[in-house]
Amino acid sequence: MHEDTRLNRDHYDRISDAWPFIFGDSFHWGLFRTRENDLPTATANLIDAMAAMAGDLRGARIIDVGCGIGGPAIHLARNYRCHVTGISVSSAGVDRANAKASEAGLSGHIECLVRDAMNTQLNGGVFDVAWVMESSHLMPDKARLVAECHRVLKPGGRIVLCDLMFQRYPTAREILARRDELLALEKAFGKARLDTLSHYHDLFEDAGIENIETEDVSAFVTPTIEHWEHNIRTHRERLSELFSKEQMDAFLVSCEILKDLYATAGWGYGIIRGAKRDIEP
Repeated sequence: MHEDTRLNRDHYDRISDAWPFIFGDSFHWGLFRTRENDLPTATANLIDAMAAMAGDLRGARIIDVGCGIGGPAIHLARNYRCHVTGISVSSAGVDRANAKASEAGLSGHIECLVRDAMNTQLNGGVFDVAWVMESSHLMPDKARLVAECHRVLKPGGRIVLCDLMFQRYPTAREILARRDELLALEKAFGKARLDTLSHYHDLFEDAGIENIETEDVSAFVTPTIEHWEHNIRTHRERLSELFSKEQMDAFLVSCEILKDLYATAGWGYGIIRGAKRDIEP
């Protein structure tokens, strides 16, 4: 296992109990179709936007790469009647996801496993959809991630991925100037490596993925940060049992950093989809 993957595994094992008070059941950004959307609505909107790009999911067999504590898997199984195999390197997250699926009466539709997304050790050619929701930025080798998703898909299967992305790559001077800010984000969110939508497009093509489409949704996700800030202040007492005061303050500082990066430094958010060739050569 890559050292970055170990670090992120340990990070997500630590935060699995605390983050639901900040993020809700889905550890990802929201898509705000209107400013009146609350955070649960917005996170569901992002799941549904991905689902729309993935195509018909009814009865599909889906691999959920980076399943968190199971929020998206439960939404997919409940609303699209599909079967979801979630994978994560966090055993704490997987345990929580399986428990939540059972509580929702969906254990027959959802199974979450401790696996490395870059080497799942699952059988090839078995899934209809590879679902990569806001986990690729944590992967140290995105080419291996995309190639592994391609491997486990059936011929004609689809891959859909959303994540934080650069709208433009930062210069070396910008990285150096923001070094302390980037380290603060790493402590709050894990060790990330962002890329551009065009780079993901290239990775998809290199893996043999066809019919590629992309969508930049940066303008619709930024209100998420305000909701995280509100939640951490609202649940400060409960979070104090799970986080130190320094950790909570650091998270709030990280939110301010993210606002600035989105406003001034070319950070954004994108969705990309494609399909495995129907008949492999």
